[in-house]
Amino acid sequence: MEGPESLLETYGRAVNARDAAAVAACFAAGHSYRVHGLGDGASAWNSKAASTPAAIEEEYRRFFELVESFEARYTDRIVDLPGRSIACVVRVAGKNRDGSTFDMANALHLAFDPDGKISVFRNWYGCA
Repeated sequence: MEGPESLLETYGRAVNARDAAAVAACFAAGHSYRVHGLGDGASAWNSKAASTPAAIEEEYRRFFELVESFEARYTDRIVDLPGRSIACVVRVAGKNRDGSTFDMANALHLAFDPDGKISVFRNWYGCA
């Protein structure tokens, strides 16, 4: 299995390429996905949960439709090799389709199964 940093990079490339299918392919069939965000369900930055790769793909398609442009950088990494996990800060800036802009620092924790797929995904949105 690749290490957590390499697997995070694969996920990050799919996100920055706005490729919902490639993002979904990073997830295990049985996984735990939770985003802690705004209470506004109409926002791209809303709280959400999903339990299948198909649901992940749909969430990311919706996100990419609501967000016109962005760049996500995965910084300040802490790697747990025996636990196959990584925590990092996601610095993301860009523009929503409604014309508003954002500059955020989010906390992200990923754990990977033995096949290198994301088995646990926790993200907390915050403003930078």
